[in-house]
Amino acid sequence: MRLIAPLILAAAILPCSAQAQDADYPVSEVLTAFATACSGVDDTTVNIASAEAAGWEQLAPDVDAPVSKLARREEAELLATAPRDGEMPPELITGLEFRREVAGRTLYLAISGIKYAKFMSRRCLLYDFDAPRGFTTGELEDWAVRRPDVQQSLPGGISWVAFEPGLKPGQESMDAYFVPPPGTDPVARIFKFVGICLVARASQS
Repeated sequence: MRLIAPLILAAAILPCSAQAQDADYPVSEVLTAFATACSGVDDTTVNIASAEAAGWEQLAPDVDAPVSKLARREEAELLATAPRDGEMPPELITGLEFRREVAGRTLYLAISGIKYAKFMSRRCLLYDFDAPRGFTTGELEDWAVRRPDVQQSLPGGISWVAFEPGLKPGQESMDAYFVPPPGTDPVARIFKFVGICLVARASQS
């Protein structure tokens, strides 16, 4: 169920140093890195090639990186999901994780997909686990050159902005999440991460 309340970002009074850090966040550079890496989300092979061409470093399967731990956890939860009566269990589309330094930020990328009985869902996700703040609605609107279709604030200071359809041909949606630390709020636990997550999705019947 979707909430209709307008997006309200955390408005706590911060020390001057924290305010400066927030103001210095490289909004344009991070959004550009996401757009370039995830432009081919509707084709996993193309998506991986786009990320590699943009300078993303592929992570080894056994690397101890936060994005890899998150991917393995999601994979285990999916495989543990019981299929509906008469349906085949969901099948994972081979995914990869990447890392890249962008304007002083360590960013992570996860390319994955799930094949269900009647359709296939592909995703390209960018994470900044140490982001001091999320993107404002105005920053996202200026970048996308259109108003978002969904703006929500959730308990624990979590924000969600969505564009439906997404910003590139073939994209079903594009979402921007921010989960502030420490991520111990019951709602935050559902997301399983803290920081920024940008998501491009594509589905095929």
